[in-house]
Amino acid sequence: MDKDFQKVKKYLLYTFLITWISWGLMVLLTNLDLINNQGVVGRILFFIGGFGPTIATIMVMESKDRNLKGICHYIKSSNQGSWKILLIFVLLTFFAFFLSTRKFNPQIPVFMFPVLIFMMAFFGGGNEELGWRGLMQPILEKKLGFIAATLITATTWGLWHLPLWFIKGDPHRATPFYQFFILGIIFSFLLASLYKGTKSVLYAMVYHGFLNATLSFVQISYNLVFIILVSVLTLIAIIYWYYVDKTARSNEIQAID
Repeated sequence: MDKDFQKVKKYLLYTFLITWISWGLMVLLTNLDLINNQGVVGRILFFIGGFGPTIATIMVMESKDRNLKGICHYIKSSNQGSWKILLIFVLLTFFAFFLSTRKFNPQIPVFMFPVLIFMMAFFGGGNEELGWRGLMQPILEKKLGFIAATLITATTWGLWHLPLWFIKGDPHRATPFYQFFILGIIFSFLLASLYKGTKSVLYAMVYHGFLNATLSFVQISYNLVFIILVSVLTLIAIIYWYYVDKTARSNEIQAID
């Protein structure tokens, strides 16, 4: 088996073992009313499970990079000036979400939005990007192309979340899994395109955190306006990916010549 595919295989094995064992225990213990999902034990198990992709990525890294310096370099690396791409993605996404209702969640003060983004980026979803977009997506893209790689990553990512719908009291249960799954596919195209243009795990983490925070901060209605705007946003992301890829290939050819 190809060395890169072997790396993805190990990453997925470790990710699902760490997460599904942790969240599986939560499913069992909460449904037996032995723990509360918001209690100390519940929060610890949830936290460990949520960091499954992060831990798994570090486990499959080259031994020479499996240290603080190597991990920081892996996260912080980016194309020069690509923070502008992140900003454009953030602004376009915010307006696409906001314009469906033009309402904010009254329970979350405006000043808390940046705090939410930071928390979500590093502790509430964004941390997963070390694996999904930083490791798995690029390897699959080389072998299968952008669309197939994104759909496979998105499907795996969605299924990885599945135990949350069986944990008693978990807020994910308020959203039908199919709805979450479809949104996850859309997010995967956005995140994959952003990573392609920035080559930055950190920016993918921040954008992932922004997406999660926005879902809480903005009152979203899955109406026709939302569907149209998000579809256009996804199409823009796909076109941008192909533009970056074409430019990179052209530069490679020129370098050879």
